[in-house]
Amino acid sequence: MTAPTTKAREAKSKTVPLDKLSPFSGQAAGAAEKRTTAFYWIGKMPDTEVERTSSQNGVERKWTETVPYAPCQLILGGHDFPGVQQPIAKKATPGQEQERDRTYGKVVELDEAGFARIERDMARSFVRWRKRKGARSDHGYQVFLPTEAEIAQGKAEAEARKEAYVPPQVFMREGDEAVYKYVFMVRVQKGYTAHGMPTASVEEAGGIQRP
Repeated sequence: MTAPTTKAREAKSKTVPLDKLSPFSGQAAGAAEKRTTAFYWIGKMPDTEVERTSSQNGVERKWTETVPYAPCQLILGGHDFPGVQQPIAKKATPGQEQERDRTYGKVVELDEAGFARIERDMARSFVRWRKRKGARSDHGYQVFLPTEAEIAQGKAEAEARKEAYVPPQVFMREGDEAVYKYVFMVRVQKGYTAHGMPTASVEEAGGIQRP
């Protein structure tokens, strides 16, 4: 699947370089000493409309299928990165339809610690694709590389049980893709309502602005 062509947003403050977010680097920038907060518009990149065609017994059939650009739920730093949100804006009354407020993604307030947790998870997670039997499109799931702390905890627990420790056999393989291709995270002003569509993934933007 090809990512939509977009223009990267220009950074207005210090930006975390993309190589600091890459799962291949295994590193994430540390939190600054001074506690500051900022608001971020976060979510998954939009789905894609794909035209499908099939022919059976000489009859051609065409239809439009919505293919998920991000093939699964993505959670980073304890935050769900959602797609389209349609909360109820006005309940239905007799003779009227229920109104919904369509937004994309969500806005969260982060301090340096919260920002660092998202950095950490973005650096150690990736999307693994798979083809479900009978499905017309690919699907996938998010995979996390274990942290040094998780490995140390697992080793300590195994030693307490007097068992041999077997480290998790998790690694990126051919076809796996970095999570930052599928999510957007843009620093915004307080009060931003998350209307409209994102214009660049973290990959296309080249990084994320710090708080």
